Amino acid sequence: MTTTVSIGGVGAVTAPLISNIPYSSLSWSKLMDDFGTAQVQVSSQCVPAMLLGAHPWVHELRIEVDGELAWIGPIRFVTLPLNDNADTFLTIEAYEMSYWFALRFARIAFDFTDTNTAVSEVVRQIATAALTPRDPGMLEFLDISSCPVIHDRAVLPNDNAWVDHLRDVVGSLMHMRSHGRAVSFWCYGECLGTLPRATAEQFGKFDNLVYDGERYATDAAVFGRDAIEEVAEVVADPGPPIIVGKPAEPAIPAVLGLATPGGSPTFPGVLVERTFRDASYLDNASATRFAENAITSRSPLGSAENEALRAEVLCDSPWPITRVAPGMCATVGTRYGDLQMQIESVSGEVSEDGIESFSIGFNEILTSI
Repeated sequence: MTTTVSIGGVGAVTAPLISNIPYSSLSWSKLMDDFGTAQVQVSSQCVPAMLLGAHPWVHELRIEVDGELAWIGPIRFVTLPLNDNADTFLTIEAYEMSYWFALRFARIAFDFTDTNTAVSEVVRQIATAALTPRDPGMLEFLDISSCPVIHDRAVLPNDNAWVDHLRDVVGSLMHMRSHGRAVSFWCYGECLGTLPRATAEQFGKFDNLVYDGERYATDAAVFGRDAIEEVAEVVADPGPPIIVGKPAEPAIPAVLGLATPGGSPTFPGVLVERTFRDASYLDNASATRFAENAITSRSPLGSAENEALRAEVLCDSPWPITRVAPGMCATVGTRYGDLQMQIESVSGEVSEDGIESFSIGFNEILTSI
């Protein structure tokens, strides 16, 4: 495999401004529900003059593997060394295309409360409005799949599209990924594309499989905005002391999501309860879906400490690395049987020795109950 790097203007679809950058090392990642990054280092002794003009948010980094686009995104940092010796590097760091949402206003004033609007339509309106002025080459490729969960949300024009709104939805009600210029949103727990069946033997080093108890719950409760405020008021004003033997009167939350109260039928007698507090939830329907998404029939397989299960991609991998994207699903055959896996991350690296390596992060798919 051969990895090449170039830089062009933001949104440019024509020839790059600087092509075939003579890098010393590079790394890149694509993530589900978060922003992947890329870093390129160029020896200070062989920096092309045009590379000194690379500017954050004005230019974007483009990485190709064997002539196919593997990663693209706007530059965020350019580090210029003052010492000119073999141990110093010009360093460029960039973020995936989806990071533009963190740099844009929501640009709409709309209260979706009690309008029976699906969460995918809420996301569509915010994302489209945020990208409309001076489109960074994303609107044409924006892909938002239908997700029928009703979601109440109040939006103000100067809200940050990501921090104030999209971040609340991604990872709980919908997924997000960047793949090339395309940024996609789709229903939580679903796949966005399917890869052919593979076996563990077709990859290099595979992490050990771990049942992580921190990723398991039989019951979940999600307290929304009004519920959090009411709980805070109760804590702030404890009132008269509670008489032993007389039950305390509970606060009645206005927004509350509950899932499978009383335990899972898969393992009768086992009760593992999780509580979430998120003031961005304004309605019971979306809070309940969040709670449902938090529980599964058993602990999903991954690696330790909630990390994705990583596998090295070999030269004869069953899947070309440039065509693998977070959110895709595949059956992976192992010595323990077939596992239904979803890709959570894709990454690549070229060391200073010129050694290329690629890896994929998996998480097991389990249906919520």
